Amino acid sequence: MAKRLKKLPSQYFKDYFVVSASGMFTHAQLLLTFDFGIIDLGRRQRPFCCDYPAENLKEAATFMNTAPISDDDKEKIYHLNAERVFSLG
Repeated sequence: MAKRLKKLPSQYFKDYFVVSASGMFTHAQLLLTFDFGIIDLGRRQRPFCCDYPAENLKEAATFMNTAPISDDDKEKIYHLNAERVFSLG
């Protein structure tokens, strides 16, 4: 007998999935990840990532520093999201 879910599948997706912009060093692609269709994960699900050594760390940092998003969103992406996801805070 199947158990009923306590939440909608979309809520589990929002709670447990993260999306990064690693490998996408264009601002248009970064902004697209904020709302990519059916489920908007919001800015709380974006950790800062860089596929080192395949990607250049300085380029990744410059990309994020110049992104057309608020300082609050940058703070979430730089460290607050990772602290929450990995229970570091």
